[in-house]
Order: sequence, then structure tokens, then C-alpha cells
Amino acid sequence: LTQLSELYLYGNRLSVLPTEIGWLNNLQTLALSENNLTTLPESLANLKRLKVLDLRHNKLNEVSFFSFFAAHLNYCF
Repeated sequence: LTQLSELYLYGNRLSVLPTEIGWLNNLQTLALSENNLTTLPESLANLKRLKVLDLRHNKLNEVSFFSFFAAHLNYCF
């Protein structure tokens, strides 16, 4: 899984993401739309190659560590 570059988890009714998701160093696309996420693990900030982050249609109140992504994300929705 360390070579995984795209992960699509949309529409799975997820309420929690494991912190281990931050170990996917080569991840460039992470699609999490249409789940029940209320928070995101801080380990997402470790995904330095992440270009696309899809958080649409979740129950997130805030993404407090968004500034970690701002420099390298191309799309966040």
C-alpha cells in the first residue's frame, strides 16, 4: 500500500478515518465525499504529495490543519 497514489472511499458511511492513513506517503488523490466524517486525523498533514482532497458531503465542522495542505493541494472541495 505504500505505493498507492489514489484512494477513493466515497459513499461508504465512514465516520472515522484511521490515523494510519498518514502513512500513505505517495497518495496524490484522496476522495472522501459522501461519508459521515466529523473530524479528520492530523496525520493527513503527512501526505506531502496530496494534490486532490475531496471532502464534500460530510459532517465536518472545520479542517483546522488546512494550512498544512495549502502549499501543495491543487484541489480541495
